[in-house]
Amino acid sequence: MNTRIASLPILALALGFVVTAQTSIQTFTYTYTGNPLLIARDDANIITVSAMPVPRSIKIQSVKVTVDIEYPKPGDLNLFFYSAEATRTKLLERNCGDKGTLHNITFDDSASNRYSDACPTTSGSYRGNEPLGNYNGQNAAGLWTIAIENNGSNDTVGWLLGYSITITGEAYSQPMTSSELVVNSASLAGGGAAPGELLSIFGTNLGSDKPVAAPTGDLPTSLGGTEVYFNEVKAPIKYVSKYRVDVQAPYAVGVPGELWLSVKNSLGTSDPVKLQTVSTKPAVVTINSYGRGQIDALNEDNSLNRNQAANRGSVITVYATGLGITLPIVPAGQDPGAKPTPVVWNTVYASIAGTPATVVDATLAPGRPGVYAVRIQIPLDIPIGPVELKISSVSSSSQNGAFIRVK
Repeated sequence: MNTRIASLPILALALGFVVTAQTSIQTFTYTYTGNPLLIARDDANIITVSAMPVPRSIKIQSVKVTVDIEYPKPGDLNLFFYSAEATRTKLLERNCGDKGTLHNITFDDSASNRYSDACPTTSGSYRGNEPLGNYNGQNAAGLWTIAIENNGSNDTVGWLLGYSITITGEAYSQPMTSSELVVNSASLAGGGAAPGELLSIFGTNLGSDKPVAAPTGDLPTSLGGTEVYFNEVKAPIKYVSKYRVDVQAPYAVGVPGELWLSVKNSLGTSDPVKLQTVSTKPAVVTINSYGRGQIDALNEDNSLNRNQAANRGSVITVYATGLGITLPIVPAGQDPGAKPTPVVWNTVYASIAGTPATVVDATLAPGRPGVYAVRIQIPLDIPIGPVELKISSVSSSSQNGAFIRVK
Protein backbone atom coordinates (compact mmCIF):
# COMPACT_ATOMS: atom_id res chain seq x y z
CA MET A 1 0.00 0.00 0.00
CA ASN A 2 1.47 3.36 -1.04
CA THR A 3 0.34 6.22 1.18
CA ARG A 4 1.78 9.74 0.95
CA ILE A 5 2.35 11.52 4.25
CA ALA A 6 2.13 15.07 2.88
CA SER A 7 -1.47 15.45 4.17
CA LEU A 8 -0.66 14.51 7.75
CA PRO A 9 -0.51 17.26 10.40
CA ILE A 10 3.19 17.56 11.22
CA LEU A 11 4.23 18.05 14.82
CA ALA A 12 7.95 17.64 14.14
CA LEU A 13 10.26 17.12 11.18
CA ALA A 14 13.64 15.86 12.35
CA LEU A 15 16.53 15.86 9.92
CA GLY A 16 19.53 15.23 12.18
CA PHE A 17 20.92 11.71 12.19
CA VAL A 18 23.93 9.54 12.92
CA VAL A 19 24.95 6.66 10.67
CA THR A 20 26.87 3.60 11.82
CA ALA A 21 28.12 1.00 9.35
CA GLN A 22 27.67 -2.48 10.82
CA THR A 23 29.40 -4.20 7.90
CA SER A 24 31.76 -2.89 5.29
CA ILE A 25 29.22 -2.60 2.49
CA GLN A 26 25.74 -3.92 2.99
CA THR A 27 24.23 -2.99 6.37
CA PHE A 28 23.82 0.52 7.79
CA THR A 29 22.01 1.88 10.83
CA TYR A 30 20.62 5.43 10.91
CA THR A 31 19.71 6.86 14.33
CA TYR A 32 17.57 9.88 15.25
CA THR A 33 19.57 12.27 17.47
CA GLY A 34 17.11 15.13 17.97
CA ASN A 35 15.03 16.20 20.94
CA PRO A 36 12.12 14.09 22.26
CA LEU A 37 8.93 14.67 20.26
CA LEU A 38 5.55 15.07 21.96
CA ILE A 39 2.79 12.51 21.41
CA ALA A 40 -0.30 14.65 21.98
CA ARG A 41 -3.74 13.73 23.31
CA ASP A 42 -6.29 12.18 20.97
CA ASP A 43 -8.49 15.30 20.87
CA ALA A 44 -5.54 17.44 19.74
CA ASN A 45 -5.81 15.67 16.36
CA ILE A 46 -2.03 15.80 15.86
CA ILE A 47 0.13 13.08 14.38
CA THR A 48 3.74 13.09 15.52
CA VAL A 49 5.91 12.82 12.42
CA SER A 50 9.69 12.60 12.16
CA ALA A 51 11.58 12.18 8.90
CA MET A 52 15.17 10.98 8.69
CA PRO A 53 17.32 11.06 5.53
CA VAL A 54 19.02 7.90 4.29
CA PRO A 55 21.74 9.09 1.89
CA ARG A 56 22.86 5.72 0.50
CA SER A 57 21.35 4.12 -2.57
CA ILE A 58 20.84 0.51 -1.48
CA LYS A 59 18.60 -2.09 -3.11
CA ILE A 60 16.79 -3.18 0.04
CA GLN A 61 16.90 -6.81 1.20
CA SER A 62 15.67 -6.24 4.76
CA VAL A 63 14.76 -3.47 7.19
CA LYS A 64 14.61 -3.36 11.00
CA VAL A 65 13.13 -0.49 13.00
CA THR A 66 13.83 0.17 16.68
CA VAL A 67 11.66 2.63 18.63
CA ASP A 68 11.99 4.13 22.10
CA ILE A 69 8.61 5.55 23.09
CA GLU A 70 7.54 6.78 26.52
CA TYR A 71 3.82 6.08 26.70
CA PRO A 72 1.99 3.98 29.34
CA LYS A 73 -0.71 2.36 27.15
CA PRO A 74 0.38 1.03 23.74
CA GLY A 75 -3.25 0.32 22.93
CA ASP A 76 -3.86 4.05 22.44
CA LEU A 77 -1.33 4.36 19.63
CA ASN A 78 -1.11 3.84 15.90
CA LEU A 79 2.50 3.40 14.74
CA PHE A 80 3.36 3.57 11.04
CA PHE A 81 6.61 3.66 9.08
CA TYR A 82 7.14 4.99 5.55
CA SER A 83 10.00 4.18 3.19
CA ALA A 84 11.73 6.74 0.96
CA GLU A 85 9.30 5.69 -1.79
CA ALA A 86 6.38 6.44 0.59
CA THR A 87 5.33 2.80 1.07
CA ARG A 88 3.54 2.50 4.42
CA THR A 89 4.02 -0.35 6.88
CA LYS A 90 1.65 -0.62 9.84
CA LEU A 91 3.70 -1.67 12.87
CA LEU A 92 0.98 -1.23 15.51
CA GLU A 93 -2.65 -0.19 15.44
CA ARG A 94 -4.07 0.17 18.95
CA ASN A 95 -2.67 -3.16 20.15
CA CYS A 96 -2.21 -4.50 23.71
CA GLY A 97 -4.45 -2.07 25.60
CA ASP A 98 -2.71 -0.86 28.78
CA LYS A 99 -0.17 -3.70 28.76
CA GLY A 100 3.28 -3.77 27.23
CA THR A 101 6.12 -1.33 26.68
CA LEU A 102 7.53 0.48 23.67
CA HIS A 103 10.92 1.18 25.24
CA ASN A 104 13.64 -0.10 22.88
CA ILE A 105 11.36 -2.39 20.88
CA THR A 106 12.75 -3.63 17.56
CA PHE A 107 10.40 -4.53 14.72
CA ASP A 108 11.99 -7.31 12.70
CA ASP A 109 10.32 -9.67 10.23
CA SER A 110 12.56 -12.53 11.45
CA ALA A 111 11.30 -12.29 15.05
CA SER A 112 9.34 -15.28 16.35
CA ASN A 113 6.37 -13.36 17.78
CA ARG A 114 4.25 -10.41 16.74
CA TYR A 115 4.22 -7.51 19.17
CA SER A 116 0.40 -7.52 19.19
CA ASP A 117 0.42 -11.17 20.33
CA ALA A 118 3.21 -10.89 22.92
CA CYS A 119 2.42 -7.46 24.43
CA PRO A 120 5.95 -7.44 25.88
CA THR A 121 6.84 -5.76 29.16
CA THR A 122 10.57 -5.62 28.38
CA SER A 123 12.60 -4.67 25.32
CA GLY A 124 13.09 -7.18 22.51
CA SER A 125 12.45 -8.00 18.85
CA TYR A 126 8.96 -8.55 17.44
CA ARG A 127 7.13 -8.55 14.13
CA GLY A 128 4.81 -5.68 13.33
CA ASN A 129 1.22 -5.93 12.16
CA GLU A 130 2.49 -5.67 8.58
CA PRO A 131 5.85 -6.88 7.25
CA LEU A 132 8.80 -4.54 6.76
CA GLY A 133 9.46 -6.75 3.76
CA ASN A 134 7.06 -4.34 2.00
CA TYR A 135 10.21 -2.34 1.25
CA ASN A 136 12.31 -5.13 -0.27
CA GLY A 137 13.64 -4.27 -3.71
CA GLN A 138 13.20 -0.52 -3.23
CA ASN A 139 16.01 2.04 -3.24
CA ALA A 140 16.71 3.10 0.34
CA ALA A 141 17.92 6.62 -0.51
CA GLY A 142 15.61 9.41 0.64
CA LEU A 143 13.50 10.45 3.61
CA TRP A 144 12.18 7.68 5.86
CA THR A 145 9.33 8.66 8.13
CA ILE A 146 7.82 7.49 11.41
CA ALA A 147 4.26 8.56 12.27
CA ILE A 148 2.66 8.10 15.70
CA GLU A 149 -0.95 8.93 16.50
CA ASN A 150 -2.68 8.85 19.89
CA ASN A 151 -6.05 7.52 18.83
CA GLY A 152 -7.32 6.36 22.19
CA SER A 153 -6.87 8.80 25.08
CA ASN A 154 -7.73 12.43 25.81
CA ASP A 155 -5.99 12.19 29.19
CA THR A 156 -2.56 10.83 28.30
CA VAL A 157 0.44 12.25 26.47
CA GLY A 158 3.83 10.71 25.77
CA TRP A 159 7.13 11.12 23.98
CA LEU A 160 9.00 9.70 21.03
CA LEU A 161 12.45 9.51 22.64
CA GLY A 162 14.28 8.04 19.67
CA TYR A 163 14.29 5.54 16.83
CA SER A 164 16.67 3.92 14.38
CA ILE A 165 16.52 2.20 10.99
CA THR A 166 18.79 -0.69 10.00
CA ILE A 167 18.88 -1.37 6.26
CA THR A 168 20.58 -4.29 4.55
CA GLY A 169 20.99 -4.55 0.82
CA GLU A 170 23.15 -4.22 -2.25
CA ALA A 171 24.77 -0.83 -2.85
CA TYR A 172 24.50 0.84 -6.24
CA SER A 173 27.76 2.02 -7.83
CA GLN A 174 26.60 4.65 -10.35
CA PRO A 175 24.97 8.01 -9.49
CA MET A 176 21.46 7.43 -8.19
CA THR A 177 18.53 9.73 -7.42
CA SER A 178 14.76 9.83 -7.89
CA SER A 179 12.03 12.42 -8.39
CA GLU A 180 11.16 12.26 -4.66
CA LEU A 181 14.75 13.27 -3.84
CA VAL A 182 14.73 16.47 -5.93
CA VAL A 183 13.51 19.26 -3.64
CA ASN A 184 13.57 23.01 -3.18
CA SER A 185 16.94 23.92 -1.63
CA ALA A 186 15.40 26.36 0.86
CA SER A 187 12.34 24.43 2.07
CA LEU A 188 13.26 20.82 1.16
CA ALA A 189 9.79 20.58 -0.39
CA GLY A 190 9.24 18.47 -3.48
CA GLY A 191 6.49 18.86 -6.02
CA GLY A 192 8.05 19.87 -9.32
CA ALA A 193 10.46 22.55 -10.50
CA ALA A 194 9.89 26.24 -11.22
CA PRO A 195 11.93 28.32 -13.70
CA GLY A 196 15.14 29.48 -12.00
CA GLU A 197 14.46 27.57 -8.78
CA LEU A 198 17.38 26.41 -6.64
CA LEU A 199 17.03 22.65 -6.30
CA SER A 200 18.79 20.11 -4.09
CA ILE A 201 19.28 16.64 -5.55
CA PHE A 202 19.75 13.94 -2.93
CA GLY A 203 21.01 10.45 -3.68
CA THR A 204 24.31 8.64 -3.69
CA ASN A 205 27.50 8.67 -5.78
CA LEU A 206 26.53 12.14 -6.99
CA GLY A 207 30.02 13.55 -6.46
CA SER A 208 33.32 12.93 -4.74
CA ASP A 209 33.72 12.20 -1.04
CA LYS A 210 35.04 15.74 -0.48
CA PRO A 211 32.28 18.39 -0.87
CA VAL A 212 32.92 21.25 -3.31
CA ALA A 213 31.18 24.65 -3.28
CA ALA A 214 31.15 27.02 -6.24
CA PRO A 215 33.01 30.32 -5.88
CA THR A 216 31.10 33.59 -5.71
CA GLY A 217 29.80 35.04 -8.95
CA ASP A 218 28.37 33.13 -11.89
CA LEU A 219 27.77 29.43 -11.22
CA PRO A 220 29.72 26.84 -13.24
CA THR A 221 28.07 24.00 -15.15
CA SER A 222 30.69 21.50 -13.97
CA LEU A 223 31.87 21.27 -10.37
CA GLY A 224 34.09 18.66 -8.76
CA GLY A 225 33.73 16.45 -11.82
CA THR A 226 29.91 16.42 -11.64
CA GLU A 227 27.48 17.72 -14.25
CA VAL A 228 23.69 17.92 -14.05
CA TYR A 229 21.51 17.93 -17.15
CA PHE A 230 17.98 19.25 -17.63
CA ASN A 231 16.65 17.98 -20.96
CA GLU A 232 20.29 17.44 -22.04
CA VAL A 233 21.25 21.05 -21.17
CA LYS A 234 23.91 21.53 -18.48
CA ALA A 235 22.60 23.20 -15.33
CA PRO A 236 24.52 25.70 -13.16
CA ILE A 237 25.84 23.98 -10.02
CA LYS A 238 26.24 25.59 -6.60
CA TYR A 239 27.40 22.65 -4.44
CA VAL A 240 28.44 19.02 -4.91
CA SER A 241 28.97 16.18 -2.45
CA LYS A 242 28.62 12.42 -2.60
CA TYR A 243 25.02 12.58 -1.39
CA ARG A 244 23.80 16.03 -2.48
CA VAL A 245 24.04 18.40 -5.45
CA ASP A 246 22.56 21.93 -5.47
CA VAL A 247 21.67 23.30 -8.91
CA GLN A 248 19.56 25.99 -10.52
CA ALA A 249 16.76 24.98 -12.86
CA PRO A 250 16.79 26.73 -16.25
CA TYR A 251 14.46 29.69 -16.76
CA ALA A 252 13.53 28.63 -20.28
CA VAL A 253 11.14 25.81 -19.44
CA GLY A 254 7.60 25.21 -20.55
CA VAL A 255 4.93 25.54 -17.85
CA PRO A 256 3.21 23.20 -17.37
CA GLY A 257 5.58 20.67 -18.84
CA GLU A 258 8.29 18.15 -18.07
CA LEU A 259 12.00 18.25 -17.31
CA TRP A 260 14.27 15.22 -17.47
CA LEU A 261 17.12 15.45 -14.97
CA SER A 262 20.27 13.31 -14.86
CA VAL A 263 23.57 13.46 -12.95
CA LYS A 264 26.85 12.57 -14.67
CA ASN A 265 30.33 12.01 -13.24
CA SER A 266 33.26 9.62 -13.57
CA LEU A 267 31.14 6.74 -12.20
CA GLY A 268 28.58 7.06 -14.97
CA THR A 269 25.21 8.72 -15.53
CA SER A 270 22.11 8.33 -13.39
CA ASP A 271 18.84 7.13 -14.85
CA PRO A 272 16.79 10.15 -16.02
CA VAL A 273 14.35 11.56 -13.47
CA LYS A 274 11.13 13.21 -14.66
CA LEU A 275 10.08 16.47 -13.01
CA GLN A 276 6.86 18.37 -13.64
CA THR A 277 7.31 22.10 -14.18
CA VAL A 278 5.27 24.71 -12.29
CA SER A 279 5.12 28.50 -12.61
CA THR A 280 6.35 29.10 -9.06
CA LYS A 281 7.34 27.14 -5.96
CA PRO A 282 8.08 29.79 -3.34
CA ALA A 283 10.33 29.10 -0.36
CA VAL A 284 11.95 31.50 2.08
CA VAL A 285 15.61 30.98 2.94
CA THR A 286 16.24 30.17 6.61
CA ILE A 287 19.42 30.34 8.66
CA ASN A 288 19.48 26.57 9.19
CA SER A 289 19.64 23.97 6.45
CA TYR A 290 16.18 22.40 6.72
CA GLY A 291 13.84 25.31 5.99
CA ARG A 292 12.39 25.98 9.44
CA GLY A 293 13.09 28.59 12.12
CA GLN A 294 14.73 31.99 11.68
CA ILE A 295 14.49 33.45 8.17
CA ASP A 296 17.53 34.92 6.43
CA ALA A 297 16.36 38.54 6.54
CA LEU A 298 17.59 42.14 6.76
CA ASN A 299 15.85 44.86 8.72
CA GLU A 300 15.18 48.28 7.20
CA ASP A 301 18.48 49.59 8.64
CA ASN A 302 20.33 46.58 7.10
CA SER A 303 20.84 44.92 10.48
CA LEU A 304 20.37 41.15 10.64
CA ASN A 305 16.92 40.18 11.84
CA ARG A 306 18.42 37.19 13.63
CA ASN A 307 20.30 39.62 15.88
CA GLN A 308 17.78 42.44 16.20
CA ALA A 309 13.99 42.38 15.92
CA ALA A 310 12.35 44.58 13.27
CA ASN A 311 9.93 47.39 14.12
CA ARG A 312 6.29 47.00 13.23
CA GLY A 313 5.57 49.18 10.22
CA SER A 314 9.13 48.91 8.91
CA VAL A 315 10.18 47.18 5.68
CA ILE A 316 12.06 43.90 5.98
CA THR A 317 13.94 42.09 3.21
CA VAL A 318 13.64 38.32 3.10
CA TYR A 319 15.44 36.02 0.69
CA ALA A 320 13.62 33.38 -1.28
CA THR A 321 13.79 31.03 -4.23
CA GLY A 322 11.22 29.52 -6.59
CA LEU A 323 9.48 32.77 -7.62
CA GLY A 324 9.79 32.03 -11.34
CA ILE A 325 10.69 34.21 -14.29
CA THR A 326 11.81 37.84 -14.15
CA LEU A 327 11.89 40.84 -16.47
CA PRO A 328 14.37 41.00 -17.97
CA ILE A 329 15.21 37.29 -17.96
CA VAL A 330 18.65 36.46 -16.61
CA PRO A 331 20.30 33.20 -17.75
CA ALA A 332 20.33 30.55 -15.04
CA GLY A 333 23.51 30.65 -12.97
CA GLN A 334 24.34 34.23 -13.83
CA ASP A 335 24.86 36.81 -11.11
CA PRO A 336 22.16 39.45 -11.76
CA GLY A 337 24.58 42.18 -10.73
CA ALA A 338 23.85 45.53 -9.15
CA LYS A 339 20.73 47.64 -9.58
CA PRO A 340 18.59 47.88 -11.54
CA THR A 341 17.90 44.25 -10.78
CA PRO A 342 15.41 42.08 -12.68
CA VAL A 343 11.87 42.18 -11.29
CA VAL A 344 9.71 39.10 -10.62
CA TRP A 345 7.04 38.70 -13.31
CA ASN A 346 4.34 36.97 -11.24
CA THR A 347 2.66 38.88 -8.38
CA VAL A 348 4.08 38.02 -4.96
CA TYR A 349 1.94 38.13 -1.81
CA ALA A 350 2.96 37.93 1.84
CA SER A 351 1.52 37.39 5.30
CA ILE A 352 3.10 37.89 8.72
CA ALA A 353 1.56 36.27 11.79
CA GLY A 354 -1.38 35.38 9.52
CA THR A 355 -2.01 39.04 8.61
CA PRO A 356 -1.70 40.17 4.97
CA ALA A 357 1.42 42.27 4.45
CA THR A 358 2.32 44.65 1.62
CA VAL A 359 5.02 43.43 -0.75
CA VAL A 360 7.03 46.52 -1.75
CA ASP A 361 8.95 44.72 -4.49
CA ALA A 362 10.49 41.37 -5.44
CA THR A 363 13.73 41.22 -7.45
CA LEU A 364 16.70 38.97 -8.01
CA ALA A 365 19.33 39.36 -5.28
CA PRO A 366 22.69 40.72 -6.49
CA GLY A 367 25.55 38.30 -5.94
CA ARG A 368 23.23 35.33 -5.30
CA PRO A 369 22.19 33.49 -8.49
CA GLY A 370 18.75 31.90 -8.13
CA VAL A 371 17.88 33.91 -5.00
CA TYR A 372 15.22 36.62 -4.84
CA ALA A 373 15.05 39.60 -2.46
CA VAL A 374 11.48 40.31 -1.34
CA ARG A 375 10.82 43.54 0.56
CA ILE A 376 7.77 43.36 2.82
CA GLN A 377 6.20 45.96 5.10
CA ILE A 378 5.45 44.56 8.55
CA PRO A 379 1.83 45.22 9.61
CA LEU A 380 1.31 47.44 12.65
CA ASP A 381 -1.29 45.21 14.30
CA ILE A 382 0.64 41.96 14.78
CA PRO A 383 2.15 40.43 17.96
CA ILE A 384 5.75 41.04 18.96
CA GLY A 385 8.28 38.23 19.14
CA PRO A 386 8.95 35.44 16.62
CA VAL A 387 6.14 35.48 14.04
CA GLU A 388 5.63 33.28 11.00
CA LEU A 389 6.19 34.86 7.60
CA LYS A 390 4.94 33.32 4.36
CA ILE A 391 5.08 34.39 0.74
CA SER A 392 2.97 33.09 -2.12
CA SER A 393 2.74 33.43 -5.88
CA VAL A 394 0.33 31.99 -8.42
CA SER A 395 -1.13 29.01 -6.53
CA SER A 396 1.87 28.09 -4.36
CA SER A 397 2.96 29.18 -0.89
CA SER A 398 6.21 29.00 1.05
CA GLN A 399 6.82 26.52 3.84
CA ASN A 400 5.34 26.62 7.35
CA GLY A 401 7.46 27.19 10.43
CA ALA A 402 9.75 29.99 9.17
CA PHE A 403 9.75 33.19 11.22
CA ILE A 404 11.11 36.69 11.65
CA ARG A 405 11.55 38.62 14.89
CA VAL A 406 9.31 41.67 15.48
CA LYS A 407 9.29 44.25 18.26
